[in-house]
Amino acid sequence: MRATSAVLAGVILLGMWTLAASGVPQSEDPAVLLRAAIEKEEVDGDLEAAIEQYKRVITLAGQNRAVVAQALLRLGGCHERLGHAEARKAYERVVAEYADQAPEANRARDRLAAISRTARDSSREPRFRRIVMASGLGYSDARLSQDGKEMAFTDQGAVWVVPIASSADANAMGIPVKLTGAVEARGVGWSPDGRSIAVNTPTGISMVARSGGTPREVIGVPSRTNDRRMRTISVSPDGTRLAYSRGGSLAESRVYVAGTVGGTPTELPGGAGNSMPAFSPDGKRLAYVHISKWERPPGRGSMPMMEGEIRMASTDGGTPVTASKLPGWPEGPVWSPDGSMIAFLQRSGPEAAGDPELRVLTVTAEGKPVGTPARITLPFQTYALLTGWTADDKIGLLRYNPEEQDIYRVPATGGRAAQISAKGYASHPRWSRDGRRIYLRWNRGQIGWMSAEGGEVTVIPVDRSVMEAEALPGGGNAVSPDGSTIVFSGGHQSHQGTNALYTNIWTIGIEGGQPKQLTHFTDPDTRFPCWSPDGRWVAFVARDPDRKTTDSTEKPLAPFYQVYVVSPDGTGLRKVTSEAHHVDWSAVAWSPDGRWIAFFTRDKTVNLIPAEGGDSRVVTDLRRLDSLAVPGLGGLAFSEVAWSPDGKELAFSFDGRLWTVGVAGGLVTEVRTGLMGVHATYLDWSPDGRTIAFTGSKGGDEELWLMEDFIHLVKAPR
Repeated sequence: MRATSAVLAGVILLGMWTLAASGVPQSEDPAVLLRAAIEKEEVDGDLEAAIEQYKRVITLAGQNRAVVAQALLRLGGCHERLGHAEARKAYERVVAEYADQAPEANRARDRLAAISRTARDSSREPRFRRIVMASGLGYSDARLSQDGKEMAFTDQGAVWVVPIASSADANAMGIPVKLTGAVEARGVGWSPDGRSIAVNTPTGISMVARSGGTPREVIGVPSRTNDRRMRTISVSPDGTRLAYSRGGSLAESRVYVAGTVGGTPTELPGGAGNSMPAFSPDGKRLAYVHISKWERPPGRGSMPMMEGEIRMASTDGGTPVTASKLPGWPEGPVWSPDGSMIAFLQRSGPEAAGDPELRVLTVTAEGKPVGTPARITLPFQTYALLTGWTADDKIGLLRYNPEEQDIYRVPATGGRAAQISAKGYASHPRWSRDGRRIYLRWNRGQIGWMSAEGGEVTVIPVDRSVMEAEALPGGGNAVSPDGSTIVFSGGHQSHQGTNALYTNIWTIGIEGGQPKQLTHFTDPDTRFPCWSPDGRWVAFVARDPDRKTTDSTEKPLAPFYQVYVVSPDGTGLRKVTSEAHHVDWSAVAWSPDGRWIAFFTRDKTVNLIPAEGGDSRVVTDLRRLDSLAVPGLGGLAFSEVAWSPDGKELAFSFDGRLWTVGVAGGLVTEVRTGLMGVHATYLDWSPDGRTIAFTGSKGGDEELWLMEDFIHLVKAPR
């Protein structure tokens, strides 16, 4: 509009002199109103108010063609910036009715041509490009560096960095570099200069150098959530502040700002329901999500329904304002490099909905929202947050690959595995004593059985009025030695507003019916049951209730797990292990002669302990199999161990593969399956010792995609 500013000044002066000489009140003077409307548009940035004032100028100016043409041109400009279709109508009227006002008519023709070009461009879809990571990303918190050259992510409790493009292929990542040991890291945020990374740990937030090393804790406020939306960390552009959220749920969460060198955190105004903060590129504002409504529909296990909005607050403590309020609830805002736009995911329906829209909101230099956020439909599911907006205008997304689980058979010496389960979701195979059936977990929870040769699954009915849900992972479904009873883990949804499953050990008759509860732990982690060979005991793993959960400073302590045994009538509960055994939250297995119980440790070893308790011994060290695969506590929950029928060997799954080792230790041998892209997890050895049945998993992870060539969609009329 600057090309018409000189003409505008003359028009305003001429109009003011003419109307003043005519005795028109200045409050109704179109030239004065035009000047006020321009100020409202360019100084205040209030386009909606400016539109109303331009309309009034057009009505009052009457025969003053210069003023009307200028007001129409300005009116079209406001509509265009807001993405309104009325922009074209205003420009067309200038061209058709005010051709004698050459500067305005020429400018209107230019804008009409630009709108036509934009309309053609807007039909072009954005490009989504997959960036392959050879070792797999898993289910991870991930964040792109601001220059878009690297990605930080968490895996197996550690912080990693990987180049986005390798030297050989722009669509394949480079070599991942591990920056920390296993610190149970979750949620990362880059410093703007790319020299350090902020990370959540169980005790607070730490900074780790891009070059690696020991993390330096800067905020001693622990994060106790598994919800990665509440693990978001944003580092200010000058690198001196962190923004993060803490709370028991999204509805209770609050946003805080603290220094990267320590100090007392300051809560962002606005109270509860705030999370996922993001500093603007100039550091003057924080965009974040506010959850205004959180309701759980009737019925146990149902997912919450939420409503929310994107809010913006100045970092100097100003009153927050609503930047976007659309039906449903938003997630994880990220800023464009120039600070003119904010991208976020907008979801609707229950909390677990996996098909969001990507929205892009335009904001003024003062941080005020402009128009309705542009909408981009994603071609795939994602349950993750956006990973960032790079300097070259690419937005990172994590694509979710739906998980498939099937049961396979393979010779115990290795060979070519064959799938034997029907289409569905099958896991946790357990052979019957006669070898004719395989009991399994079916469709993410149910207990059933099928022929050992494969086929349809028969579901065993469970009385839900007594026990609401079978647990996974580690739920168990082992048949007693006499073939009459199944032991498993299951329980009740919490009655305290969370979605945790409070699990215990149960048994049920082989034909189903009413289950019997054997244990009464007040914890969600009581799992991995198995029978003693004489059927007199059930071994399982549970969190030790006698262990303190916090230290003297109220910082949370890592949970300790123990191996327990209990009789089938629920009596005789006792610990087999102690804290010294470092039991991991993972499977146990009783030896065929009843003398030993095999278990995994947090030190990543397979151990044996006498069934009566005492000293344990190491059978094999898993770190020898893959030095990178060192998960944190509970990282072996998807590994399992089984005894050969003669009691001389152990089969176990680790790192997605099957292995065997002699009970006395020694050489570890991989059981080759011939399967590509299938990760082996739960397993069992057939009664005749010739075959191993195992769960094979595909998908269930995430991969990085970059959305490119989308800016034209944001700027197109909507």
